[in-house]
Amino acid sequence: MLVIGFFCFGHNVQAAATTETKTVLFLNSYHAGYKWSDDIYDGIKSALNTGDQPINLQVEYMDTQRSTDSQYLESLFETYQYKFKNRRYDLIIAADDTALAFLLDYGETLFPGTPVVFCGVNYFDPEMLNQHALFTGVIEGFDIGATLDVARSLHPDTETIYYLVDDTKTGQAIMLEFSELIPRYSDQFNFVRLDGASLDEIINPPPYRPIWSKTRCLWCPLR
Repeated sequence: MLVIGFFCFGHNVQAAATTETKTVLFLNSYHAGYKWSDDIYDGIKSALNTGDQPINLQVEYMDTQRSTDSQYLESLFETYQYKFKNRRYDLIIAADDTALAFLLDYGETLFPGTPVVFCGVNYFDPEMLNQHALFTGVIEGFDIGATLDVARSLHPDTETIYYLVDDTKTGQAIMLEFSELIPRYSDQFNFVRLDGASLDEIINPPPYRPIWSKTRCLWCPLR
């Protein structure tokens, strides 16, 4: 991802070799303290600091782990219109699905002519970039089927698989892929889904009694 980003900094090798400071915006879908995206930021910062090219790395947190509705994103766009109206960036790095989707919708208005490198995107369709020649990046690949196969080989007596789903854009994208896979394994496992508005609520649920079904977990008050 970073190698691709460096190619986007300038239009020729000579420009990239100058000592002019380049300014990079890291658009983080989430918030400070969220380990997954914090680790990405730390890795980017560490890599950029090792080169000879002076780079001013700035980070913007979208906080969409807590707010994801369209009204919030529209308000965020309006805020960014004011905040970034006099700023120019040589490159934008977008972490996760929400940041990419936001830039696909609003990027040219907010940051005209600015190349974008994305990462951590789960549900990617190449057609998303048809009208966005300056976008490139790395998708987040995983093999759920292989994971289930390994689970079966390590624990052959397993009958039920519990899976957790939050309401983030990433969580729903993964869920879509997983739901398409479930029928292939329905004769091997019972699948039980654990829902929650957020990952914190899934890990620390309210004092409710779960009612289990084969494909879904519903919560009802303790009686």
